[in-house]
Amino acid sequence: RDDGVGLNVRYGYSAVQGENGEFDFVGIAKWDFEGGGLQAMIRFPTGVIGGEPIFIPSTESTATDDDHGYIGMFLWHSVLGTSTFVLYDAQTMSPEPVVELEMPRRVPMGFHARWITEDEFNLQAAVVR
Repeated sequence: RDDGVGLNVRYGYSAVQGENGEFDFVGIAKWDFEGGGLQAMIRFPTGVIGGEPIFIPSTESTATDDDHGYIGMFLWHSVLGTSTFVLYDAQTMSPEPVVELEMPRRVPMGFHARWITEDEFNLQAAVVR
C-alpha cells in the first residue's frame, strides 16, 4: 500500500512454496515482524496452487493497520481446469475465502498484481482493441 511506504510494518504476507520446488505456491503465510516468526498460515486444498498474494487494505484502515484488510490472489484449480480470484481475511487468516470469483479464462500463474485507476484501465483497453 502506497501510504505505508517507508514505515515500519508489523505484518507481512508471502506465498508458501510446495515441496517440488517449482512454481507451486500451496498456501499463504502471515509473518509477525514485531513478535517474530510465523503468525498464521492458510493451506490450499490439494490440486490448488496460488499466485502472488497481495494485501488489500479495507476502506477503514490506516497506513499502520497491516492486517486490517484482505489478501487477494489468483488460484489455479488443476483438477477443474479453472482460475479464480479470492479474498482472504488478513486478520483471521481463515482458510475459507471471504469471496471467490471464477474467471472466464485461465489466469497464468506468473500474472502479477497491480492496482490501476479506471482511466488507466480504459487506456490499456483502447490499445488492445
